[in-house]
Amino acid sequence: MGRKLRQTEAGIYHVAARAQVGELLFRDEHDYLRFETELERILSPACTCIAACAIDTHYHLLLQTEDGVINRAMQRLNHAYSSAFNARYGRRGHTFADRYMSVPVTSEGHLLTVFRYIARNPVEAGLCQEPAQWVWSSYRVAIGRRGRFAFADPSIVLELFNGSIEKLREFVETPWLSDRTAVSDTASRCLTPEEEAVRHPQGV
Repeated sequence: MGRKLRQTEAGIYHVAARAQVGELLFRDEHDYLRFETELERILSPACTCIAACAIDTHYHLLLQTEDGVINRAMQRLNHAYSSAFNARYGRRGHTFADRYMSVPVTSEGHLLTVFRYIARNPVEAGLCQEPAQWVWSSYRVAIGRRGRFAFADPSIVLELFNGSIEKLREFVETPWLSDRTAVSDTASRCLTPEEEAVRHPQGV
């Protein structure tokens, strides 16, 4: 049975990809910087990056794209990063575990939930206590601070809070009991078996 065709229509997508099982996708600052560079070089001309976050084994993106763009852009991004990663470490073979995950965002509520999930991913992974503490996230930029992924444009999310950074921060930074399942339950209904394998063990 062939793979389920991905949606490629214009819209907003939650995208994620992870390393092979037992391996790291980002080993040090150089790797994170290379990913940030490739993300801006390849995706910025083709998509609007609403949010981005990279942690040791995987990354998450929230992208707004035109029709027919997302597949080609993501293939170029992952290929460019994988080639650089393999060359740096003298390794061969696949860097990523199967295909990247791509889930269409279907409502304002879904958009907010995914944005919050991406910002809190390092917290849920036990890497920091607050979303703004993680360097390799666009969340710091979203709340008006200096940070990585400075090209990210969260304005579509801020508009839902009438431009209030304070309200956005309250929404993102207040813990919920459902934090570990909020996106997982939504995303699982949309994933093929191959896409399911891409997800972080704690959920994406």
